[in-house]
Amino acid sequence: MFLELIQHEYFWLSFFPVSFLGIGFWFLFFERSRKKKDPLTIFMIAIFGGVFAAFFCSLFLEKISITNQAAGIFFEEIFKVFFAIGVMELFKQKFETVAGGVVFGFAVGLGFAFAENLFYLESSYTEGGFSPEFWLAFQGRFWGSTLLHGTTTAVFGLFYSGAYLSETLFKHKMESALKVLLVPFDIKRFFTTLTFPATRTLLFHTKNGLPQLEKYASRAILFEGGFLAFLLHLIFNSIVQYSSPILAFFIAFFFMWGLRKKMKKF
Repeated sequence: MFLELIQHEYFWLSFFPVSFLGIGFWFLFFERSRKKKDPLTIFMIAIFGGVFAAFFCSLFLEKISITNQAAGIFFEEIFKVFFAIGVMELFKQKFETVAGGVVFGFAVGLGFAFAENLFYLESSYTEGGFSPEFWLAFQGRFWGSTLLHGTTTAVFGLFYSGAYLSETLFKHKMESALKVLLVPFDIKRFFTTLTFPATRTLLFHTKNGLPQLEKYASRAILFEGGFLAFLLHLIFNSIVQYSSPILAFFIAFFFMWGLRKKMKKF
């Protein structure tokens, strides 16, 4: 599928530029609000991580032929989280506050949206050429889906960087959050995560960009971040399907703006 896409006569003239415009706009709008500025070349690696996540996710979903919306969203978030963890493990030494994880997660999500947008635009063109539906698909992807994927992965990045920077159960500060993956499973602690305790701590009890997560295990923090990203994605898609795309956009924008405002304080 991907090889056919890049060989398409309009790939470099239309599909690629308009998709890149979407992620470029939102990335600069989001990342430039951060106090610390990392080189853009580093974020390009994160964006490519998201592109690979979308590519492998597309192959996987095509292979198993999933038609259920919630299941599709679940696997999309799994692939994004997997590649986001890889990118953030690679650059975690650059995290001085949780803002680092937020912006790296946002970049991975934008990369995922970039590749997904290409698939949608090519499909829309194949069905009707450069019709009004094509440009409506572009507008929907630009204002809605691109922002959504960036925001949901940014949410997970907030939790990952929080777990990394904090002294949590079974690990010290500045140690990989993956260290506790093999710690024996505690069912009580698992159900506690469903009340989003780490979310409340990260949003309301983070001082100078450093959260107070000593009560929690890193594994539970990462699970909570992934679960919250999945819920946000599910809500967005459900509103698009059953209500208004404009309302879905404002929900995604609200979460992105909130993260952006928080990042300024971090």
